[in-house]
Amino acid sequence: MTISVASRKAKARNQQKDFAQRISDLTGITCGKDEMITSREMGQAGTDIRLIGEARIVFPFAVECKATESWSPGPYIKQATANLEGFPYWLLVMKKNRMKSVVLMESKLFKNLMKNNKSNPKIFTQHITRKNNWNLQSEIEYARNKMKKKKGEWTIKCGNKMCYTVVSIDFFFKLYGSSMMFKNLKG
Repeated sequence: MTISVASRKAKARNQQKDFAQRISDLTGITCGKDEMITSREMGQAGTDIRLIGEARIVFPFAVECKATESWSPGPYIKQATANLEGFPYWLLVMKKNRMKSVVLMESKLFKNLMKNNKSNPKIFTQHITRKNNWNLQSEIEYARNKMKKKKGEWTIKCGNKMCYTVVSIDFFFKLYGSSMMFKNLKG
């Protein structure tokens, strides 16, 4: 069954709005049209989540969202880094049908978030060293199933030259919300 262009765009727009709302919930800054946090209109240049003023300070990430059935992290990462617009970090948020969103980031950012983090979660890490054709969906399902019984979090480290970490969207917000980075930026 083929999905219409309008339906694909609606899914992408909803993913952006959901992520913008999660940033708002975390930071306490209002989200919506003409606010400091908003999802960017489809087809406009720049990051998918527009952050200005205080929102940009307390959430220092250029966010690129992808709602698609076939993931190609390489080009998405290039797009995310091209859209940094002065942000120190980028995040790639990816979603497929019947699957919760995941967040892909540089592993050094993940390590920064884990450093001095008081939540101290139990984590299962799945390592992928293949250079191309990451089958992230199967790797994510494997990691999720592994941690279901243990009631912990999962991460996937991938890449050879540049190392990336993939985490669930819930774990990302839990991790960032309890990180020293967020507490220091929030003041």
